[in-house]
Amino acid sequence: MNIPPYTFGISEFTKWPWSFERDVATYARHGIAAIEITEFKLDRNDYAPQLESIAAHGLAISSVQSTVHSLFPDSLAPQPSAPEDRLRRSSSSRARLPAAMRAASTTKRSNRSRG
Repeated sequence: MNIPPYTFGISEFTKWPWSFERDVATYARHGIAAIEITEFKLDRNDYAPQLESIAAHGLAISSVQSTVHSLFPDSLAPQPSAPEDRLRRSSSSRARLPAAMRAASTTKRSNRSRG
């Protein structure tokens, strides 16, 4: 079997109006291997169930775009405006996501080793 040296994935930004759940189900149905998560599509009160659904659908997480996704203001996230504050906000997103992301990634790797 010829395995490519990369994993093909799609960013949720490409499906802006769709829900997180629709992204995950559609990507899995079409054989997409990985998903780039956009934080704004996640339930702010509890990320874990949504992130766990990624592994349940057989997807890997390729990367995460935090709600404040750039160092400088843009039309999607104009505030905070100071780069230092934006970096802090992005860092706080990284602090909320790791446990659920690790669970999803670990499950995906376990499923691959069985297949």
